[in-house]
Amino acid sequence: MRYLLPFAFFFIGFAGLSAQDAELELGKNEVKLNALYLLIGAFEASYEYNLNEESSLGASLTFVYEVSDFNFGLTPYYRLFFGRKPAAGFFVEGNAALFSYDEYDDCVTDSNGFCIDFSESAVTAFGVGLSVGGKFLTKREVVVEVYTGVGRIFSSDGGAYPRIGINIGKRF
Repeated sequence: MRYLLPFAFFFIGFAGLSAQDAELELGKNEVKLNALYLLIGAFEASYEYNLNEESSLGASLTFVYEVSDFNFGLTPYYRLFFGRKPAAGFFVEGNAALFSYDEYDDCVTDSNGFCIDFSESAVTAFGVGLSVGGKFLTKREVVVEVYTGVGRIFSSDGGAYPRIGINIGKRF
């Protein structure tokens, strides 16, 4: 529940940005949910703004509601499309990720070697990555997209983060 506040600010901020531009054409905005994440015990919602027929900017907010060390993630992205429909078809995505997870340190062991006490700290990390995918659009502006990719984490531990999803949403 403590991660609902950033989620609320995320969508309120984007709603305010789109309300400022009264001359927006129909079909420039998209809201989507990642159906794949819902199946694995996580929640990811995305907002995307179509800059023109070939590119868009967006951001995804992720949090896990199952027991996990992952707290939340914010992933802004830029997409370049190669399809016949406006802002649809095959795309290449460049993204960045800011996320928080819990790290456990200083395990104190008993005489049998079992960990009996540890310290927990929240770690914030940043990364950049690339993804590829496809976006499909119906006549009623329903959006379905499938994508996959990977990014590099820039922290003391290093590593990688996945970028994967099956999103379902609405263009308006």
